[in-house]
Amino acid sequence: MNTSKLQAFATDARRQLMNAVQARLDAALVPNSDAQVDDPRAFAFLKREIEQAGGSEQGRKHVVERYAY
Repeated sequence: MNTSKLQAFATDARRQLMNAVQARLDAALVPNSDAQVDDPRAFAFLKREIEQAGGSEQGRKHVVERYAY
């Protein structure tokens, strides 16, 4: 069975999902964003997760990969 089309689809879908999660994360981290105002507990949890994963870009990348998985 030729699985190359399925593999290409899965790779593209994962890339698109990671881009979407990254965009939502970037929007949430903007000062005074809706995410910060609407649900400060969830936002605090997200910030702690980023810090625990190494902070800065490394932490953000880890969180994006985790939630996109």
